[in-house]
Amino acid sequence: MDETPEADRRPSWLAKKAIVVSLVVTLLALLGGGLFTLNRGVANSRAIADAKLRRIESLELIDQLRRSSDELTRMARSYAVNGDPRFEEYFERILSIRKGEAPRPVDYDRVYWDHVVAGGSKPRADGDPVSLSSLMEEAGFTSEEFATLRKAARRSDQLAVLEKRAMNAVKGLFEDDDGEFTRRGEPDLVQARQLLHGDAYHDAKSEIMALVDRVEEAVSKRTADEVDSLIFDGRELQVIGAVL
Repeated sequence: MDETPEADRRPSWLAKKAIVVSLVVTLLALLGGGLFTLNRGVANSRAIADAKLRRIESLELIDQLRRSSDELTRMARSYAVNGDPRFEEYFERILSIRKGEAPRPVDYDRVYWDHVVAGGSKPRADGDPVSLSSLMEEAGFTSEEFATLRKAARRSDQLAVLEKRAMNAVKGLFEDDDGEFTRRGEPDLVQARQLLHGDAYHDAKSEIMALVDRVEEAVSKRTADEVDSLIFDGRELQVIGAVL
């Protein structure tokens, strides 16, 4: 028969204290881990929201480049048909807005020039001048994407020269040996329309849109991968939080 006193068989006070301390430390560690995971989860949710917003804004900026090219074509062709000087004014303003040389309308990604053409007045107020390339830089476009965009912009500028040549033909102004529109003659509406509807014009337009489409595909994939990566991180945090 075990004759060890009952007091001797109980854990000592120090042993009890060690157990309690271990439990407290474990609980505090779990609590700290849970709070850390929670904070990471909140930050991850914000990062996902920001990445989705950047994706939307990036694709909208590319669409603005496409629309500005289409609007330039629209204004040049309208001027070639009716000779209304306001279409030449709109043409120059579209170019200036894109380059950041004129105030950028507020919410320029929304319907704008249709209202201007129909009503003759701006549907919204002007904001600060800012170039489209600067907005793309702020949106985080890569150097490779920028290189393709610059190529598209240069090609669009070259097309704008063709469009200006057509609009000057409507006024009876033609290029001299220096490329300036100083030579006067009879207005040539036929030449203007041929310039804006010929094969050279359509080929140049197609090349611009192909470059824009290439950038859009690259940006769409890059931003989608960013969002997917953050979502995956969020799921990992959820698993860790469930375990804790």
